[in-house]
Amino acid sequence: MKNDDALKFWERVDKLRLSKELSLSQICTLNKGLVYRTITQQRTRNILPNVETLVILAKALNTSLDYLVTGQEYQDPLFAKLQNDKELKDTCSKISLCSDEHLSIINTMLASWGYIVSERNQTKGLA
Repeated sequence: MKNDDALKFWERVDKLRLSKELSLSQICTLNKGLVYRTITQQRTRNILPNVETLVILAKALNTSLDYLVTGQEYQDPLFAKLQNDKELKDTCSKISLCSDEHLSIINTMLASWGYIVSERNQTKGLA
């Protein structure tokens, strides 16, 4: 990644850690695998940490790797559809109120429907 990307990465780290009122030293002390000297050198030199360190930092800051590295959260297209479709959202809300027995039946029906749909798509040459 370019230096600009690394600079923005460290700005996001700072923003998140300051919102939690934590210093880099505290984050390193609280999280095994983070070495304060290494982190501060990388930050000063505008270098992105390795993947293992990124994962530890993301967990320590209670954020996603996507946000930490790119500044944007990944949004699952299915989740986006659920958030924007009132009818689907209402249906899911109703399903969440079902008993365990009814949820089991719904799961069986959906699994069966999924099989039928994929089988139908195969016969139409869509799969």
